[in-house]
Amino acid sequence: MRVKLLMLGLFCCILLTAQELDSINKELLFTYDLASLIKKEVYSASKKQEKIIDAPLSISSITYAEIKASGARNILEALRLVPGIIIRETANGSYDFHIRGADNTRNFGEQFTISENSLTLVMINNRPVYDYFDGATFWETLPVSIEEIDKIEVIRGPSSALYGPNAVSGVINILTKKYKENLLSTHAEVGNFEFYRIGAAFSKKINEKLTIVANTNFNQQRRTETKYYGRTKQLYLPLDSIRFLGLSADKRYSEPDLSQRSHFANVVCSYSIHKATLSLDAGWQESKVQKIYVDNQTTMFSTNKSASKYIDLQANGSNSHFQVYLKNGLQEIDGMRGWLYDTWNYEIMGEHTIKPLKAYQITIGASARSIIYNDQASIDRYGLNRALLKGEREINNGSMSVKNELVIDRFRIISAIRLDKYNYPNDLYLSHHHFISYKVADNLLLRVVHSKANRSPAFLNTYYSQNFGTAVFSGNRNLPLTSNTLTEFGARADFGKINCDLETFYNIYQNFSSPLLESQSNGVFYYKFQNLPTQYTQLGTSLMLNYQATRSIKLSGHFTYSDAKFKNYYLNDTTTENKTASTPPYYGGGTAQFKLNNWRFHIGYYYISAFELTNLLKPYTREIPKVDFRQILNTKLSYEHNNLEVYINVRNILGNNTSQLFFADRLEPTYSLGVRVMNIGQ
Repeated sequence: MRVKLLMLGLFCCILLTAQELDSINKELLFTYDLASLIKKEVYSASKKQEKIIDAPLSISSITYAEIKASGARNILEALRLVPGIIIRETANGSYDFHIRGADNTRNFGEQFTISENSLTLVMINNRPVYDYFDGATFWETLPVSIEEIDKIEVIRGPSSALYGPNAVSGVINILTKKYKENLLSTHAEVGNFEFYRIGAAFSKKINEKLTIVANTNFNQQRRTETKYYGRTKQLYLPLDSIRFLGLSADKRYSEPDLSQRSHFANVVCSYSIHKATLSLDAGWQESKVQKIYVDNQTTMFSTNKSASKYIDLQANGSNSHFQVYLKNGLQEIDGMRGWLYDTWNYEIMGEHTIKPLKAYQITIGASARSIIYNDQASIDRYGLNRALLKGEREINNGSMSVKNELVIDRFRIISAIRLDKYNYPNDLYLSHHHFISYKVADNLLLRVVHSKANRSPAFLNTYYSQNFGTAVFSGNRNLPLTSNTLTEFGARADFGKINCDLETFYNIYQNFSSPLLESQSNGVFYYKFQNLPTQYTQLGTSLMLNYQATRSIKLSGHFTYSDAKFKNYYLNDTTTENKTASTPPYYGGGTAQFKLNNWRFHIGYYYISAFELTNLLKPYTREIPKVDFRQILNTKLSYEHNNLEVYINVRNILGNNTSQLFFADRLEPTYSLGVRVMNIGQ
């Protein structure tokens, strides 16, 4: 109750004091020239600023202005604006996401974790935020809110040669704002299901060289569902009617109505020296979320808790980049014995570009990282037999990379290779990326891409160790890594009021792993993680269109179709090729934005075709779970004047008590009232 009163009080204070803020004659945060979005620049495609019409790879960029206009409450919801990404809400504010699909590809035996994407590399300002336990991105733990985002760049396709391991299906690079002026901004948004989102940012320009930025954010929301999906009965049941193995329900779900709660704070110091910039970021976060994650044999929901802190030092020059990243955290899942561990990430990386010729440049890079997980806390609490890793475990990785870029008239050729060495598996892994583009005209680009990327080893399938008496499970330190090989053709055109991007892609995923029966002795079955003969192939195409009808009206849309198949899914069947419905065959969305004086209205639409959980969980359900065609409709109405914005946000209008993913919550419409205030001055 105190938190509610504090937020509502601050919300009212913002509205009252906003009237006293001076108007300014500078380009404000709220200025949103729709036409300017056609001339976007991106960084992540080739690690240098360039117009998106010239960028290699299949890349999209969404700016803060677009995110703000859409009314998205978090990063994953904002990613529905990007083509080629499947986004399904599993609980109020929690999402399952996949670039181009490749979801639910693992055999049942490896379904320790459900829904988390282990094949996409997510970064904040080029800083990896990947979790190595079983491979995932814990979005609720990211110490960044949509208010601090400058833009989000999304690469579709293998990109490990550029960004390192785990960029198997693509890369999401979240780039935050680089303030160069004194600033004080704040935002607050409140809505039904006890939704609160409140934060503030402060920037101080000490002198011409030094700028200091601080920001903080608090987010909370309740579930729209009062029951849990019982996997065996395939019904939504009250918590007290579900039988759990091990600890009681109140230990697993200490706050059954909570969807998520998170808060964080960051401090950024930026120092400029001639043409170089030195930046030091430090931050802290705590979070608690209920989401589909660990298979607990009854429901798919788990209560995940996290606390972490980080330091990130980067030095950027005209031809060089150097970065040191340190992170320490604690991860825990309530009621799951053994799922409690400390984490340490140590990473150092550097790149230098040489230009021996005007039309040719070569970039040489090197990196080293050490990831340490320790479940001693699980041993102390639950005993040695319940711990999953049995103490401190480590994954080390060193790499060398070379990228060549050649421009000949209207042709551009990029070839990059990266060599990674791990402690386990003790082997060398090669990632590569080759790109050729032809600039037919200044507003038309044709491109061909061929690339391959590998996922890093994970702690669970490398070090897992459990003894259940009649069944003994163990990891595999020589397990070949999951990989994806891509061939892609694309075209990008800009005709002023209309621009479009078309891509056709073919992915081949392999080396999925699962604990398989290795031997049997005296009634005891011994299981060990091994690679399956499974191959997942995907042939698809995506189309994106933007239309600037007038300066005040902008329409956009995107559509993706893919034909995904499993080959050799079952161990006793190495001949048939089965079409899988686990990846929706088509999905996409669109937006319509209108501006009239100070009023802005945004409509967002997103849809996913019907799909089912093919080949998974069959022995544990009466029938294969299915999800019908789903549509999501969002609207936002805002009034902006100088440095003040007040808005009404309505999300998931068509929710109608339906779920978007297997075992997930049934969702209802949510609505909220928000305000943003920004003041820039000397």
